[in-house]
Amino acid sequence: MLDYLIIGQGIAGSLLSYELLKTTDNILVIDKENPNASSLVAAGICNPITGKYLKKAWLVDNFFSQLLITYQDLENILGINFLRKMAIYRRYNDIEEQNRIIGISAEPEWEKYINTFPDNNHYQSFIDNKLGGWETKNSFQVNGSKFLSAWRKYLTEKEKYFISNFDENELVFHENHIEYKHIQAKKVILCRGFEEAESKFFKHLPFSLVKGEWLKIKIETPYQLEGIITQSCFLLPLENNEYMVGSTYHWDNLTEEISEKGKEELIEKLEHFLKVPYQIIEQKVGIRPATHTRRPFLGVHSNHENLYIFNGLGTKGFSLAPYLAKQMVQYLFTENIELLPKEVRFKSK
Repeated sequence: MLDYLIIGQGIAGSLLSYELLKTTDNILVIDKENPNASSLVAAGICNPITGKYLKKAWLVDNFFSQLLITYQDLENILGINFLRKMAIYRRYNDIEEQNRIIGISAEPEWEKYINTFPDNNHYQSFIDNKLGGWETKNSFQVNGSKFLSAWRKYLTEKEKYFISNFDENELVFHENHIEYKHIQAKKVILCRGFEEAESKFFKHLPFSLVKGEWLKIKIETPYQLEGIITQSCFLLPLENNEYMVGSTYHWDNLTEEISEKGKEELIEKLEHFLKVPYQIIEQKVGIRPATHTRRPFLGVHSNHENLYIFNGLGTKGFSLAPYLAKQMVQYLFTENIELLPKEVRFKSK
């Protein structure tokens, strides 16, 4: 009998399995391998500053300290590099904004995250920045596709991974375990991303699914951009003069099909600040498992004490998952829900 059966190998299921494997070898991950899974196509930008009016991200110190520990350890385990420390550059739109940002940066609590002396010349080939700009410090980018593919291979080699479409109707609940087809597990954790919004077990939760679309473009310049530019959208450098442009946020028409509307929206936003020619190479789409509260869902089903959920990471999954996966495992071991941040803990109705 398994100790844990994890359904889904996005960023939530992957980091949960990583944390569990530190203490038990008796786990299995099941995933159907959707190429449009939001974790695979997401930009993976980990930004400690959020919002139009600049606020530090929720529990920023906890999340970003754990982020470094977790991803660097995974890079060592997998023998690959998928984490990049990358500044996020914003130009000043007017003198008032410039004065406001410089004033904020002088406050001790912001010194760790704001750099008002960036190399503005570096960005001038891409963006008009007559007034200069500022950078977010201690920000990162995770190559989610590279990491998740490598972690899948790692789990497969350890015989901890199984490709299968999951059918929740096949779950059979016993007093001390759950049976799924030929598998028996003491605990099952659902990490299926947006699909959980239609689950018969957790669809009552306040999900607010968001469709996001991204473009991959090519910009021929003498040198590669080293930071991320964000204005009305973000411009993220990849490799070989290729860049990712994103993203859209749509709460309707939640299909995994690219749209002309999404493409046109991104082009309009990009051309609002980019001053060099580019070529569109690819368009991608993903459905993000966001929530009305903008906080994830971690907890247990009230009628099935061995069935758990780890979901709702939304647009900040790569920032949130390392810390929350660690907390979730402590909760699974102890059944003490007080170990979870109060904003995410729940017991379903």
